[in-house]
Amino acid sequence: YSSLEFLFRTYTCAAKPATGTVYNTVSSYTQTWNGSAWSPADDATTEYNATADTTSCRYKCSTGYAWDGTTCIPLSYGTGADGNVTISSNTTLTVDKNYNNLTVNAGVTLNTAGFVVKVFDTLTNNGIITDSSSGGAGGAGGAAIAAGTGAGVAGNVPVSGSAGSKTGAGSGGQGGGGGARGGGALASTANNASGGAGGVGATGGKGGGVVRVYATNFINNGTVHANGVAASSNAGAGGNGTLVSETIPATEWVPEAYFNAAGGGGGGGGGANGGAGGTVELKYKTRTVGTVTANGGAASNGATFGSGGGTLTYAGTTSYVGAAGGSPRGGASGDGEIVVGASHTGSAGSNGSAGSAGSATWTYYAE
Repeated sequence: YSSLEFLFRTYTCAAKPATGTVYNTVSSYTQTWNGSAWSPADDATTEYNATADTTSCRYKCSTGYAWDGTTCIPLSYGTGADGNVTISSNTTLTVDKNYNNLTVNAGVTLNTAGFVVKVFDTLTNNGIITDSSSGGAGGAGGAAIAAGTGAGVAGNVPVSGSAGSKTGAGSGGQGGGGGARGGGALASTANNASGGAGGVGATGGKGGGVVRVYATNFINNGTVHANGVAASSNAGAGGNGTLVSETIPATEWVPEAYFNAAGGGGGGGGGANGGAGGTVELKYKTRTVGTVTANGGAASNGATFGSGGGTLTYAGTTSYVGAAGGSPRGGASGDGEIVVGASHTGSAGSNGSAGSAGSATWTYYAE
């Protein structure tokens, strides 16, 4: 061997942390024997140092990672540029946020409005974090139908809920169908019994929003949710049918009798669907569980029907039949009756039935 081979050697650095790091800038370097020691000296520990060097063992954070004083963490947890913040009153965000530390006080709601919340260090939630802004609006119920004579009229159809304004938001619940108008009854061209009005359908619930929270350490003592809102309980009751009586002169009807007409009751407005649940997405390194939900809103019940026209005397025959409701959730109307003789009444309507609740799930990612 040449004597020069013993004057130089390659020193290999110890391993650096595997995730989110690169050597800064070498993983090994050449040493020279000066007669008493190797130069540069051995660097037994590979440590974090943001200043580049070619004669020592150093590492820095990779692109997409940042130093938190202990380790390189993903920038999915933000840069911390918005600093340390305590939210002590109800707050609605207007942009994505990059907190260093964030605390939401008890009794306080942070409405993310669909924007992303990143916390570089620790998020402590003692209140509520939700998105009450970006869920779809609930659909309107089918319109009411006024009382009237003649055949029953089918109830008006409801409006579907709208889609959410951000990807992942829940759609609003469909409104309830309008109740059908009751069938009328014809006593004469001048004296008719009206069928009862059909009730208005209920309004659908608002959809849940989108909550995206990325925090290195997430202490959840409160609630995080993207729940859909319950449907409104504002379905209208069906109206009552009317009763009219006419005396039929002996010259027109023998023997003289009362000719009676009873309108059918209107159907009750239908209950509406609850808003669909939205999306909750959590990403963290450590987490205290707390409560996390993305439930659909509850449905509302249909309204009650209207009664038929009052008790009639004398036997008779059926007149106009009430129409079906405007949708499966709108109550059907009753029949109208014409009678001469024994007791009878116009048929009642039927209740509007309830809508259905929305549903959804939430997801999380732990690193």
